Amino acid sequence: MKHLAAYLLLHLTHPAPSKEDVTDLLATVGIEPDVQKLDKLYKLLEGRDVNEVHIPPHPPDEKKLTPVVDGGGKQKTCGCVNGWWG
Repeated sequence: MKHLAAYLLLHLTHPAPSKEDVTDLLATVGIEPDVQKLDKLYKLLEGRDVNEVHIPPHPPDEKKLTPVVDGGGKQKTCGCVNGWWG
């Protein structure tokens, strides 16, 4: 996710950020990129307009409602998906 975030941030200033640009941006905050994930990201984006690419927040099979315990000890199902408010 950090690779995608860095790519999209760079995309705001120039349309085709290179892998080196993403690596340099991540290095400024002390993150060493995962080369395999970065390669996969560029492979997925190859030949596509990043403005038209839909990237789901998580795989569809992981969509589950998360139970929440209220003050009375009862479990309720909320609108959270895997712990994130959706």
